[in-house]
Amino acid sequence: MKARITSSAKKQIENQNDIKKTEVLLAFENDDINNPIIIDTLFSYIDDLTEQTPVEINDKPEEIKVDGKKIMIEGKEEIVFCCGESKIIMKENKIIIHSENIKTHATKNNKIKGGLIKIN
Repeated sequence: MKARITSSAKKQIENQNDIKKTEVLLAFENDDINNPIIIDTLFSYIDDLTEQTPVEINDKPEEIKVDGKKIMIEGKEEIVFCCGESKIIMKENKIIIHSENIKTHATKNNKIKGGLIKIN
């Protein structure tokens, strides 16, 4: 089935490396599914994060918000979250938290469990 396409969507599609994986936003002329129009291409930062090679985001947003029941970030060797001098490093079987100050808060129970708990 052939679809009409807006000029801006056409430019975006032409710049795609793998056109078969390009998601598009469709509208239908007179609500007729036989007359699709490609309005725009869709982009997701989450899709980029799942690629095997590091992704550099040139237009860095101040905030990335993802709504969903489950969000999974997976690293084969480690995942590092950084903010200033603070870090959370996740490795297989180990989570390391580095910061000048660490605060936990619970309105009910705050449990610490472990085979051996060392304080200082």
